[in-house]
Amino acid sequence: MTNCDVIFDIDFNNFYEFHKKNKYDLTLVGSYEENLLSYGVCKLKKNGLLKAIEEKPSFSYLANCGLYLMSPKIFKVMPKKINNPLDMNELISSALKQKLKIGVYFVSKKSWYDVGQWKEYKNTLDRF
Repeated sequence: MTNCDVIFDIDFNNFYEFHKKNKYDLTLVGSYEENLLSYGVCKLKKNGLLKAIEEKPSFSYLANCGLYLMSPKIFKVMPKKINNPLDMNELISSALKQKLKIGVYFVSKKSWYDVGQWKEYKNTLDRF
């Protein structure tokens, strides 16, 4: 399953083998991302006074890229009747509560393109 606004350039066989080998109930694709702020960040003391300014910090995180492999076991955590859309984050939360085995398949930042924002869409067009 994939989000409709993402393009991938990965080895899908390798992704599938990773999912099978580890016997995951759900595997999502993740990529380490880093954002650099273009301004300083104010750190405050509990009393509201300035403690320090961190100039142009960067934040690293593991991004969910929007590509998933699921075993049939995942259907057990889905509602029997779906009258409303079920977001993937809700399905993952339910799977975690049911203690299903969820893994992350890591890809490089250059292996996926999120075209859900106009800026990223235009940048992606320039890459091809």
